[in-house]
Amino acid sequence: MKIRSTSLAMAAMMSAGFLAAPINVLAKAPEMPQGIYAQPFATGEETSAKEKHYDLVYEVKNEKDTRKDSMANAHIEKASAVEKDGKWTFTLSVKPESSKVITKFYYYKDGTKLEAQQEGNDWSFTLDEKPEKTIKIAFAISAMAGFEPDALLNILAYNEVKTEESQNPGTEKPNTGDPGTSDPSKPKEDTPLEKAKKTLDEAVQKANGEDKDGWDGEVVKALNATASAAEALSQDASAKEDDLALKVSELNFLLTLGQKTKALEEADKAAYKDFIAVATDLNVLNVADKGDLKAKLDMAEAFLKADGKKAEEIKAAGEKLALYIGNRKPADATDVGNLKALIEKKKKVDPSSYTEKSQKELKDLLETASKEIEAGNLTKGRVWELEAAINSWHGELKQKETPKDENKDKPKDENPLDKKDEGKKYQTLRYELPVALTKVGGGKSMASSALSASATVDVYNGRYTYYVQFKPMKMNNMEGRLTNLFYYDGGAKRRASYHGDGLWSFTLREKVQSQKIAIWVDVMDEMQGGPGKGEQDAYLQFDWSSARETRRIDGEVKTPEKKIEEKKTEDKKKEEQKSAEEKKKEALKAKSERERNAVLTRFSDIGADHWALNAIAHSVARGYFKGEGEGRFAPNRAITRAEFVTILGRKAGIAPSGASAAFKDVNVGAYYAPYVAWAESKGIVKGTGNGKFEPNRTITREEMAVILDKFLGDQNKTYSSTNKAQFNDGTTISSWAKGSVEKMANLGFLSGVGNGNFVPKGSFTRAQAAQVLYTIDTKDMK
Repeated sequence: MKIRSTSLAMAAMMSAGFLAAPINVLAKAPEMPQGIYAQPFATGEETSAKEKHYDLVYEVKNEKDTRKDSMANAHIEKASAVEKDGKWTFTLSVKPESSKVITKFYYYKDGTKLEAQQEGNDWSFTLDEKPEKTIKIAFAISAMAGFEPDALLNILAYNEVKTEESQNPGTEKPNTGDPGTSDPSKPKEDTPLEKAKKTLDEAVQKANGEDKDGWDGEVVKALNATASAAEALSQDASAKEDDLALKVSELNFLLTLGQKTKALEEADKAAYKDFIAVATDLNVLNVADKGDLKAKLDMAEAFLKADGKKAEEIKAAGEKLALYIGNRKPADATDVGNLKALIEKKKKVDPSSYTEKSQKELKDLLETASKEIEAGNLTKGRVWELEAAINSWHGELKQKETPKDENKDKPKDENPLDKKDEGKKYQTLRYELPVALTKVGGGKSMASSALSASATVDVYNGRYTYYVQFKPMKMNNMEGRLTNLFYYDGGAKRRASYHGDGLWSFTLREKVQSQKIAIWVDVMDEMQGGPGKGEQDAYLQFDWSSARETRRIDGEVKTPEKKIEEKKTEDKKKEEQKSAEEKKKEALKAKSERERNAVLTRFSDIGADHWALNAIAHSVARGYFKGEGEGRFAPNRAITRAEFVTILGRKAGIAPSGASAAFKDVNVGAYYAPYVAWAESKGIVKGTGNGKFEPNRTITREEMAVILDKFLGDQNKTYSSTNKAQFNDGTTISSWAKGSVEKMANLGFLSGVGNGNFVPKGSFTRAQAAQVLYTIDTKDMK
């Protein structure tokens, strides 16, 4: 019997080390069911070929920006390969704790995206030949349904692993004759719990041995406390595998956060504020779903490890994690006290006027809340859910008994007026009441900020029509709009009616406190792959206890005229606001014209066609610059280090007093002395070494970028990037200035000098400096 090349699943098992014997040994054991292991070769084919095993030196890069690591890189523990018969089987081994984060792997073959074969935490695929260096792959993330980013697996080296077969070809392992006995030379494999404890011990050692100098103090305290708790947990015989794995994720998250906050300026650290708040809360959480929290922390760790994140992205991610963690913090005395007070308030409600069903609903709600208070395991999120449920109860009133009509069976004389008034038989009762939007699992929905705080409900002939209105919502610096709203009615999912201007309505046969809906938001749909792909379920919570009747209308209302009137009022306000803005623009335009005329009159070396006229006029009018004397501004003269610090000080509005003792070459009586002192005290400048500042030396372009970067940080100014700057002479930029040059160029404050060059050691003119300040002020006014 001869052997064919192995199947994909078989190759995956071999690369992960699952076979106890080489393939040629299996070929000589006909009593074993061969269909499980391999397929026979056709007549004339070679007998079993040798396998070669390799451990790979690799990196996984972002496919769109190859300078950055892919998010999958942090979750892959090992990459290996097996070569046999010219075919190459690659295996990516995912860390055990990452198996809930990365749920699928794909590979590209001849341009087609194919799913890799899974075996436990290993994902394998086979290529027909050895790749030159790079394999295009993709992966799926559990927390982001439908999001499958591409990545590049770059193989830097193949390190051959000498297996027993390759060292002694043709030999077979001795058969003891007793299949139940194990090889005594083979070490006993650890149980999953033992492996989890070893992983935790390694994480604790890393946390204790980490150099925390320069870290944020709160993160250091949180890491030390978590490491101590982890050591105690590792010694706890009753500790479960998920407890150990969660503690590993906590330590890894804190280690990554600590490294990110190392030696950061306070202004830069502000973006991590919510992540730091999460760090301080980890040791006081009361979490039922440990796997969910672990997945959230693993995602946060991977996010923090990724390069190139903007401050606003970091802030948004931190806020999202902090909200999740906040709902899982233990309820404090104030939370519990407020819930108890609400229970007592609802107990005083007279139940006699409500139906038995409504009475039972309220009783069950209050009993559930009381029992959970007594148990003492409440979280802030659960308190919020209980309060929302209790407040949402309004109760269904009993039907009033109508008095018996003695004349019921008597024939009535027909009166034409009776038919005329039949249209007034029913009235529409209109109510205004508070409404909120919550997630299915509790907490605020992503669209809650876009929902109008009040809802309109029209009640007519036993039917309830609910009107809710949504405005555009902000999502990670993008504006999202609700494009579809569905409501669930008796198990059926129906589309709500749209009336324009974000107003939606649906009609039910009952008064509801909580109504399940589904929403489509264009931004989410686009991220997830198309219309409806980002659909989210949520609950509308109507507070009937605060409802007020606003109108009674004869007959049935067909259109929400109240909302239409509100829209007219809103449109009028917008027109008035638009008019005011246009007047403001006209006033600013006239002011700019006066400033330009003043500069043209005052300075003989500034013409009406000068490229920086607007910037110079703006800067002179605000006192940032003064002239050179004799009616000259000297726009093309290179600016000195002292001059540049001075104009920044004037822009910051500092009071010029005192001088810095830090620099021996700064004259106490010089006009720039107090400005240099201010800049040195704020860390904006540090000098050039040997106690010198070199005030009268021309500032270089890279020096100017660094000083400007630190100045904006001190002023707590943040801006969105406008472009991605790349300079041909980027390698000539000093390492200490490279980050600031790229940042200032990306923000649009600096540009090259032509031909794609930055010229870092070149000079900077007074006109160019004026343009920088003008650009900053212009961005601030938007």
